[in-house]
Amino acid sequence: MHKTYQHCTACRRCETVCPENTPISEIMALLRELDQTGDESSVRERYRKEYRMRTGCVNCGRCLPYCPEKITIPYFIQSAKEDLA
Repeated sequence: MHKTYQHCTACRRCETVCPENTPISEIMALLRELDQTGDESSVRERYRKEYRMRTGCVNCGRCLPYCPEKITIPYFIQSAKEDLA
């Protein structure tokens, strides 16, 4: 079963191994908020203000084995960078 950011439990295991210190669980929560509210301008503004400079994901995949939900984390972080920046 393919799991998405909606399955993120915010355990932060992925963040402990991220070489770029990307706030993964916070960005996943922001993506869930976008789904729930549909308020793209507000979510985009918060992303730009709070996370854009802290989202240094380089798609290395180190986080993948640490995610208990098997979420394709780099894909969703890259999507947030592209869609919300």
